[in-house]
Amino acid sequence: MLALFEEVDNMILSPYEEKLLAENLIEILPQPGKIEEISTIESIEVSEITLSNGVKVFVKSTDFKNDEIVFSAIGKGGVSVYGDVDHYSASYAGVLVNIMGIGDFSPSDLRKILAGKSVSVTPNIGTYSQNIAGFTSPKDLQTTMQLIHLYFTQPRKDRELFEVYMNNQKTQLASAQVNPDYQFSKQLNRIIANGNLRAMSIYDPEDLDKVDMERGLEIYADRVGNAANFEFFFTGNINLVTFKPLLEQYIGSLPSDKSNTDQFVDMGIRAPRGKTETIEVGIDEKSQVILYFSGETEYDRKKASSISYLGEILTIKLIETLREEIGGVYGVGANGSLGIQPVGNFSFSIGFPCSPDMVDKLIDAAWAEVRKIQENGPTEEDLNKVKETRRIALEENLKRNNYWNGQLSAIRTFGIPWEVLLEGRKSIDEMSVERIQNVAKEFLTKENLLEIRKYPKR
Repeated sequence: MLALFEEVDNMILSPYEEKLLAENLIEILPQPGKIEEISTIESIEVSEITLSNGVKVFVKSTDFKNDEIVFSAIGKGGVSVYGDVDHYSASYAGVLVNIMGIGDFSPSDLRKILAGKSVSVTPNIGTYSQNIAGFTSPKDLQTTMQLIHLYFTQPRKDRELFEVYMNNQKTQLASAQVNPDYQFSKQLNRIIANGNLRAMSIYDPEDLDKVDMERGLEIYADRVGNAANFEFFFTGNINLVTFKPLLEQYIGSLPSDKSNTDQFVDMGIRAPRGKTETIEVGIDEKSQVILYFSGETEYDRKKASSISYLGEILTIKLIETLREEIGGVYGVGANGSLGIQPVGNFSFSIGFPCSPDMVDKLIDAAWAEVRKIQENGPTEEDLNKVKETRRIALEENLKRNNYWNGQLSAIRTFGIPWEVLLEGRKSIDEMSVERIQNVAKEFLTKENLLEIRKYPKR
């Protein structure tokens, strides 16, 4: 330690010098495209704009907040279009750009340039899609559009930042190995992934050595380099007159090849069904139970809504029984959904922590509540509780830009009519005891169940 201090004393140190940053994010503006067509979806007051490069932009101007604009750009494909050999590099492709920056600017440079501005732009590459999303304010909209353009066209390479980040990640993962909660999550991930490498999302430190920076950047450029793969959604305080030139300049100028658009690939990721798995980690007398129902099914909007209600109603009943009557848990929850990627599918889970000696009793009690709904349906009282909660949430959401942005992108993803966005109140009113009973009988079966039990190590 003394030798280290002496070494520093003998160093010739220069004062810190602030890096001189460019005044503009983009010094030479790209050649703008043109707006080819504008149509209005009257029912929901959304403008659909088609640019000369084929990109579609959906804009909903609102007066919910004077200083807020929310946006997202979403494309199909994600890491699913790459083989197993690229799994780790593809999984980290979006992260690499976040940690290395864009254009001539590192993340720290961007923080300095954007100080005092309301701007957030973040790219992400997921399993079956890629997106760039964030928020801004009307006064900072041009800066945001420049950032979006740069994230599409100029990801930055910085070997030093890459190595620092990866070394930090390895250190954190190495420390986490002894954490029982981490070990449980890791084994749970492996079980639900059914051993499929492409579904693994919790890694060991040595796995990070398989992330190749150059290949990751190639994959990122491939995923976002073709704007024809994307649709853009903007909601908030947007003046279309001043926004159109920004669209032409920064979105209409993006490289686009309509003949080379991607779809996601079914990688065969399916959770196991009809079995029980036991995980033993840690020494504390704590257990965890997860009842995970899943399988393939044709997507149906009404069933998707019904299984979501089932989750909320079953949560109410499980709290009453497992926590208040039996006193075996502090918290318990259930939730369910239907999806379309990579095929039509459903999932429904019930989860709760408890003491090891209560596992069997509480699982039996949970199944008893499931069977009550399957045999008789939920009570009108419980259904009305959920309906009222949803009515309140809907009225609040209809005044939020985030909600509208998410709904617009979901409409395009699921391929359903725009008018569905106006049917929220009707959908709540039409939900019935019978519909919830039917999805409980159809989906919550032993054949669809993966039962996971966590115990302390013996």
